[in-house]
Amino acid sequence: MQESAKFLLSSLKENIHLKLVVVVIIIPTICNGIQFWITDNFLKKEGIKINSEEQEKKDDIVSPTEINLIIDDKINEAAKS
Repeated sequence: MQESAKFLLSSLKENIHLKLVVVVIIIPTICNGIQFWITDNFLKKEGIKINSEEQEKKDDIVSPTEINLIIDDKINEAAKS
């Protein structure tokens, strides 16, 4: 692996700023993209079943949007009183 890194970065030996951009920005971006792709494919995989208890727990979860709507309703009710 070290040999491949030396080979890929050898052309950037004279330009340290470009080497820095490649090492700090481009390579991590590529690695994050690959990680995202693998995770996305895993999550999209069909055939994974959730048992009924876990599904009920998921149904009980309130989204932040729903919380905001509930709070807005309570504020409006308090304002009318």
